[in-house]
Amino acid sequence: MRKVVMFIKKFTKYIVVNLLRVLPKTDWGDRIHMLVYFFYAHKRLPKVGSNLFNDYLFFHKTGPALRDPLVQMTSDKYLVKIFVEGIALRSVTPKTFSIFNSIDEIDRDTLPNRCILKPTHHSGGEIFLNGPDDKIKKPQMEKLKQKLKENIYFETREKTYHFIRPRIICEELISDVSDIKDYKVFCQNGNARFVQVDVDRYHNHMQNFYTPRDWTPIQMQLNQIPSGPLEARPIPLDDMIDLAEKIATFFDFVRVDFYVVDKKFFVGELTHCHVQAHGTFDCLEAERFAGKMLLGING
Repeated sequence: MRKVVMFIKKFTKYIVVNLLRVLPKTDWGDRIHMLVYFFYAHKRLPKVGSNLFNDYLFFHKTGPALRDPLVQMTSDKYLVKIFVEGIALRSVTPKTFSIFNSIDEIDRDTLPNRCILKPTHHSGGEIFLNGPDDKIKKPQMEKLKQKLKENIYFETREKTYHFIRPRIICEELISDVSDIKDYKVFCQNGNARFVQVDVDRYHNHMQNFYTPRDWTPIQMQLNQIPSGPLEARPIPLDDMIDLAEKIATFFDFVRVDFYVVDKKFFVGELTHCHVQAHGTFDCLEAERFAGKMLLGING
């Protein structure tokens, strides 16, 4: 009986997913698509004024915000560097070595010994090269090639990604992969609200949350990622938050992602809708707590 129930669930999901794919690429078709996926993720419909974290993000991504050309430009992992460094008035992003339009343009012999290859329009598919003996394996190239064919808009219907040109960026590898820590600063209405710190996300992913200025730990769990040991307050934190808030004045909501290496920070990317408004919390009250933090509501 259990196998039958599982089969019905899988078959139903298959039918729904394929029906959603044929929805017209229009505002109403996109909204239905996103609404169904929201319901699938949270088993409820979004509600205006609920103060729930994902409800806020759902109405953010289905409203006019993601149509802003600046939002679309800064969703490109290459073009975002131009914007960020224009705000910072100095170099604060990993150095760009090359931009490729196709896999055929990539020659390992001409690449720096230490670098990372990744799509500018997509997530995933990264290739880390950590020395002259590191070679690019065929499955890695095939995955990167597949990423070039994909358009996130067709998967998520988020307007942000509709017209981003698919390319591959080669940039400096600022630290060993296992040592990289992501500091994600969530900003709303020009203010840094909280910081998410991700550690060792390619092997033993752990995650903690902190207040942006005084670095007080926040008891919260997102997407069932376990908490790790508390992190020391990063030395350049004040400068990171100052820059994040300068960037945030241009958007209703933005997540500014940083790396810190040897007391120096780098901006990795900007995200305009955190995990597509599909992030899951332990319970509704935990999500409401996160929503109130994001909106700057006390109590």
